[in-house]
Amino acid sequence: MIRTLVLVSILGLISCGGGSSGDSTTPDNPCGGGGADVTDNPCGNGTGDAPAGGPEVDFSGWDGWTKMSTSRHLSKGHGKSWVEVFVAPEIADTYRAATGPYPEGAKIVKAQYATEDSTEVQKITVMAKMTDDYDSENGNWYYGVFDASGSKAMMEGKLEGCIDCHDSASEKDYAFGLPK
Repeated sequence: MIRTLVLVSILGLISCGGGSSGDSTTPDNPCGGGGADVTDNPCGNGTGDAPAGGPEVDFSGWDGWTKMSTSRHLSKGHGKSWVEVFVAPEIADTYRAATGPYPEGAKIVKAQYATEDSTEVQKITVMAKMTDDYDSENGNWYYGVFDASGSKAMMEGKLEGCIDCHDSASEKDYAFGLPK
């Protein structure tokens, strides 16, 4: 039983950025590891608990937020896509310091591109800090995969794969910050 739990944990880390596995050729799957069917997605299956109340989870206008990336970088998680990070302006200093804690309403967006020099955003993965009673065991973060406009969620809520991966950054309030 313990061996099975350890194996499942390792596979979860590998698929969401803790290792080098994942299917980088599957554009509909932000974390790789399967086909376009989100039921094969290690970041969740689209049945996560969308928030009732709390901060607004519409991410439209994200491209006008504070760009934190100085250049695109290859994300080990998120389907090994090329990414840029944007944050709501009010949390830019906290994100830059990479320490947390983040206030309720904080929003982080990772824009995903097929290649380093692509001009078209394929989709965005998002985090939003919710109210204290949203998911206190996991820092009260809402996770989602949205279309490039940031207005249509493809998957959202308490996505297990995202939670498992971001747990390794719990000392920074579950946000990794930029690569060093």
